[in-house]
This record gives sequence, C-alpha cells and structure tokens, in this order.
Amino acid sequence: MDLGTDRWPLDVAVGPGSVWVTVRGGQGGALLEIDPETNEIITTTEVANPYRLALGDDSVWATRGGEGIGTLVEIAPECPQA
Repeated sequence: MDLGTDRWPLDVAVGPGSVWVTVRGGQGGALLEIDPETNEIITTTEVANPYRLALGDDSVWATRGGEGIGTLVEIAPECPQA
C-alpha cells in the first residue's frame, strides 16, 4: 500500500470497518482511514506532528510530537466506523 511520498507509519488502531494509521514525512503528518477489505485509503486528515493513536466510542484521538508534544487531539469526532 502506498502511504504517499516520503511518509512512514507511526501508529495503527483497528476499529469496526476501518484501520486508522498516523503517518509523518515529507508531506507532513496525517491520519489515514483504510478499508481493511480493499486496502484503499478512505479518508486523509492532515494533522501536525501526529504520534500515538487511540479509538474511542465515537472519536479517533492522537497525541502529537514535535512542537505539539504532550498534546492530545480529537481528530475525527463521531467517526461512524470507529
């Protein structure tokens, strides 16, 4: 699977119907939602310096590294597949 030019995965979380991956690299940071059946990227959400990832009942959460170190952000509120 191509994650984009010069991007590498940092963390992964699995929920019903989706796999969520934080990536960083030359194109900046992002949260990718991937369909586990097709291995296709469903959505890409740009996020500055994403690091660790967790799923809640209705949200995707990430900690941030770099300048935002120690910051917890709700990235995708009310995700229907999280």
